[in-house]
Amino acid sequence: LLKASEQLPESASINNELGVTLSRHGKKSEAVSYYQKAIQFKPESAVYHKNLAIDLEKIGKMEVAKKEYEAILKLNPNDSDAKEKVMLFYIISLEERGDTKGAKDLFEEAVDHKSSEAQVMWQLDGIRATKNRAAVPKEKQAWLGINTKAIGPEEITKFQEHEVKGLPETDVSGY
Repeated sequence: LLKASEQLPESASINNELGVTLSRHGKKSEAVSYYQKAIQFKPESAVYHKNLAIDLEKIGKMEVAKKEYEAILKLNPNDSDAKEKVMLFYIISLEERGDTKGAKDLFEEAVDHKSSEAQVMWQLDGIRATKNRAAVPKEKQAWLGINTKAIGPEEITKFQEHEVKGLPETDVSGY
């Protein structure tokens, strides 16, 4: 695809496919520029706008993502996914401005549209979490995980001598 994009740099479909491929490999920030090129050459494609909006949202660029979802609605007023996303972004925007009544009214409209309060809450929480994560530098973000390391008898002995010293009888065979 990279070779094809070099040979046909003005091909909207190749740029879009390159964006999709990069996105699938977790390179969403890189994908964005290819979607933007695709849109530059074919601005009437709701699909290209949608791909861009989805990845912008995933990397936490919510305001730009919202504009892309709005662009999708201009191109295709019946796109229910775009309608829903715009509604969710407006709910969060109203909450941030302190307009709880407006946010509540729009939330109820979203529930009517989606037919499940739990689904709307789940989506709102996802947007908020992504937005909050994007506001914190990656190196300062908390994470939960398990690290593994293969160890032999010497490490177990060291562990027993240093780490478990003074504790009640402990089975460390799993370490």
